[in-house]
Amino acid sequence: MPAALCGARVPDALDIYSGNNQGQPLDVSAAKTAGIGLVIPKVSEGTYQHDPCFAPVWRECLALGVRRGGYHFVRPSQSTARAEAEWCWRAIEAAGGVQGDDILACDFENYPGEPWPLAAGAQSLDWLLAWLARIQELSGLPDERTWFYCNWSFLVDLLGKHPALRRYPLWYTNPLPNWPPDWPPALHQYGYADVPGGTAVCDADNFGPDYPRTQTTPAPARTILEDDEMIVAIPDPTKRCTFRGVASRFYAVSGGVIVHVCFDEPNPSGLPTELAGDALTLPISDGDLTVLRNRTSQTSGVPLDQIP
Repeated sequence: MPAALCGARVPDALDIYSGNNQGQPLDVSAAKTAGIGLVIPKVSEGTYQHDPCFAPVWRECLALGVRRGGYHFVRPSQSTARAEAEWCWRAIEAAGGVQGDDILACDFENYPGEPWPLAAGAQSLDWLLAWLARIQELSGLPDERTWFYCNWSFLVDLLGKHPALRRYPLWYTNPLPNWPPDWPPALHQYGYADVPGGTAVCDADNFGPDYPRTQTTPAPARTILEDDEMIVAIPDPTKRCTFRGVASRFYAVSGGVIVHVCFDEPNPSGLPTELAGDALTLPISDGDLTVLRNRTSQTSGVPLDQIP
C-alpha cells in the first residue's frame, strides 16, 4: 500500500523504529515503490539500546539504492554525549558503516514523561555539539550529513538558535506546515504515514529548503581509526599496488586521503591476521605497504588495485 497521510501526497521521507511496525523491519522495497526518497531508521537510544530493526533496514536501503539516515535518541540524564555517540556508532559500524550520501542524526528531545535534565543555554548546546562532533570523528561524515532533530522550543529556548549549530542541517518537527523563517530545515517531520508494506503508521517527513546542500558533498573517508583497525600507507600514490592479503577491512592512504579498501583473496604473503607490534612493512613489486593495525571482523570495500 502506498504511503499516505490522510489522503495527502506521499511523504518525501519516513523515519521509523521497531515499535512502529509491530517489531518488524520496514519493507524498504515497498517504501521505494511508494516513492519514498529517504528512510531514517532508529539506530540507538542512550547507551543501553540498539534498535533491533536498524541493521536490516540499513542494509536493505543500500542494496536497493534508497538514501538512508540513522538517528540516535538521546538520554542525557544517564550518559555523556561522547558515550552516547560511541554507542550509536557501534551499531552503525556493525551494520556496515556509512558511505555515499548517508546521514546520521541526533534526536534531541526529552524522553516521554521525563523532565529535561540539562539546563538551557550552554549545557544543552554543549551536549548536542559534543555528540555531533564525536559522531563525525567516528563516521567521517561532513557537516552537511550530520543532522540534529528538535522542535521549536528546543531550538529557541534550550539551544538559543545558537550560530554554532548552523553548520549542521536541522531536522525540524512540527505538525504545522511551517518552520522558523530564519532557520529553514533540511527535513520537516509533520505527521504520520502508513508503513509501506506494513499495517501500522510511522513518522512522515518532507524535504525542506536546506535539503539540497545535504546531497552535494561526497562523504570523505574516515580518519579516526579504532584500536584494532589497519592503515595501509602507500608512499607513492601514483603506483598501482596489486598486493592481496587477508580477508579483512583495511584503509589505504593514497595522496593523503584514507581510502576504504579490502583484500579478499587468500594470504599468499604470509601477512599475520594479528599484529603484535605497532607496524609491519612488507615489500611488494609496486611500493611498500606499511601495515599499522588489522581488523578481521568483516569484508567490505574494493581491491587496492582498483583505487582511482
